[in-house]
Amino acid sequence: MLTEQRILHNLEVISSFKNNTASADVLKNYSGWGGLRDEIYAPSIYRELKKSLSVEEITSLKQTLKSAYYTPAFLVQFIYDWLSIYGFKGGNILEPAVGHGIFIEHMPKAIREQSTITTVEKDRLTSDIVQTLYPDLNHYTMGFEEYYTQDSFDLIVGNPPYGSQTVEDKHHADLQHYCIHHYFVAKCMRLLKEGGILAMVLPSFFLDNVRDHVRYIIHREGGSLLAAYRLPDDIFPGAKITIDIVFLTKGRKNNKWLKARDITIGSMAKPMNEYFHHYSHHLLGNLEIIPMYERKGLACKRRGDINYLLAQTLKNRAQASLANLSSSLLEVEQVMEELKTKKQQLLFAYAEMLNLARFL
Repeated sequence: MLTEQRILHNLEVISSFKNNTASADVLKNYSGWGGLRDEIYAPSIYRELKKSLSVEEITSLKQTLKSAYYTPAFLVQFIYDWLSIYGFKGGNILEPAVGHGIFIEHMPKAIREQSTITTVEKDRLTSDIVQTLYPDLNHYTMGFEEYYTQDSFDLIVGNPPYGSQTVEDKHHADLQHYCIHHYFVAKCMRLLKEGGILAMVLPSFFLDNVRDHVRYIIHREGGSLLAAYRLPDDIFPGAKITIDIVFLTKGRKNNKWLKARDITIGSMAKPMNEYFHHYSHHLLGNLEIIPMYERKGLACKRRGDINYLLAQTLKNRAQASLANLSSSLLEVEQVMEELKTKKQQLLFAYAEMLNLARFL
């Protein structure tokens, strides 16, 4: 969606929502302000916001800008398609930073009908819009650091805030010194059921970071990587950031994602997670070392149509799952044949026993 269209839609939604005239179709046009941090400070936009929002509401919006990114619908669809191939049918679902609700809007009907959904959102205006659109959710207006529950979840999904800032969480004090996206993943892993799935859009630093990362904490919690896909750094409008779609589970043992080791490009080397060294076909772009945050870093650059690459990824995943299923069915058939042979042997032995019993 073009920047100008997003701004116009957002302003229209805010105005009609505050005037109690917004229909559900209008509210669904709200896409939040992720990726619009420069635009929201423009005098003309600020004047429009002031017509509908209080100073406190505008301040709340601005506080989320430094860590919020607009999630394109095709990424959300890819995640749900992948989960469908994996076999997820529904259950207890959490989205810890729901934003404007794109993961709820695009959730497959079959999953939603079989699920209890809990959402958390810090910004009051965005939270109110989500609650109006989806009144059947268990919704909490608070930061994830304030959210406490004894529930556990079959699926935790979303695009959490990114950044170097930390949060205070009295229930998870050992995670407080980690940057916010690392904190989100680690806390979510603690809320995940055994065998549950965590599916998130994360900055590549989560998997590639070699210092002060939480991967070992997640591993100690029983967390293991199911799959990861690296996407180009131009996916988010208004931002240049390489992202990974990450699927984690709880209860399996897999160590091939805990460490990062150097990859050499030209004359330079930068760390990349071991997983991508083993599964280079999950790199959906070309790797380059470029200036990044006053230093040089590893970036993924666009290589062709990303929608086509994601579709091929799903096709390959489905084919692999089908092959595994066929192999499992073959094993079942072999076991059944062995049981059939064993049954014939037992019946023969039983007949022999009856024959011998006649002489006793």
